[in-house]
Amino acid sequence: MTETALVTYLLDNRHRIPNRAFINCLALARLNPTPVRRVTVEELITLFQHSKRGGISGIMLELKRCGLVDFESGVCGTPGYLIFRVGPKEEKAREADPNRR
Repeated sequence: MTETALVTYLLDNRHRIPNRAFINCLALARLNPTPVRRVTVEELITLFQHSKRGGISGIMLELKRCGLVDFESGVCGTPGYLIFRVGPKEEKAREADPNRR
């Protein structure tokens, strides 16, 4: 999803997306994560400008609850986040823009 399409979707749905999720989603999209590299908690602390490690999981879960991210959390042996998608699922994006095919 392009940044323009993401911003359009977020603006069209701002009545149901908290401001902090709106901003965090845009920040995460700019990171341009790929599902082949785990994003470290340290990267996310810097990205979200958050001071606590524990708060990162809360931010990521809020984005997931809003339908703005799909990820897999790491475990002790493989820490970080494997991010599969940033932005709405394709069908939600299509609903927001009926001209899209």
